[in-house]
Amino acid sequence: MGSKQTISAIRSAYDKVDESNSRHIFGTFLDITGAFDNVKWSSLLSQMDILGASLGTSRIVKSYLHNRWADLRLEAVLGLI
Repeated sequence: MGSKQTISAIRSAYDKVDESNSRHIFGTFLDITGAFDNVKWSSLLSQMDILGASLGTSRIVKSYLHNRWADLRLEAVLGLI
């Protein structure tokens, strides 16, 4: 998430809390930066289905992975290759 998106999300959360008439507010924050760097995405989505992930959870993960790619670059090490 870029910094503008982060600030927008924080403002939105603050506004919701500020508008609420509740005495208590509960928040959950999840930082998934790098969470999918070493996972084969098709296997992840398949396993989520097998484990019975909710439709909402599956949509969030699929949305996160949409139009993303991984770039792997290997460099030869002298004497090993």
